[in-house]
Amino acid sequence: MLEIDAAATIAEQVSPTSKDAAEKRRDSYLRCDRCRHPITLVSAAIRVDGQHLHHVVNPHGFEYRIGCFRVAPGCRAEGPRVEAFSWFQGYDWQIAHCESCAEHLGWRYECDGDAFFGLIRDKLSDLDEPRSA
Repeated sequence: MLEIDAAATIAEQVSPTSKDAAEKRRDSYLRCDRCRHPITLVSAAIRVDGQHLHHVVNPHGFEYRIGCFRVAPGCRAEGPRVEAFSWFQGYDWQIAHCESCAEHLGWRYECDGDAFFGLIRDKLSDLDEPRSA
């Protein structure tokens, strides 16, 4: 279910101009768009169910575009693990917040000791990107 080779593809999609630029991109942080706290590295990107990005809708009708990451040291997962309404079969989830400002950034998923983060891409920005309005 999980594939770890997604970072190279993601880096090239974002910065396709040169191989050096793509390599540099892999080592860059994605940051909380609200407070700029470093959340995860581009190189932590993974594929889950064959893709890195997923477009999902929760039971209340809210739509999200989430990217999957092996680790997100700038997030903290809170609350009980929930099995219901998981977007990834067999995985329980917990809400994931920015450890600095507590902004909801996504979810932490876990199944039989295997874990990853599904982070809301619209709430993350690159270091060199201007802050969203």
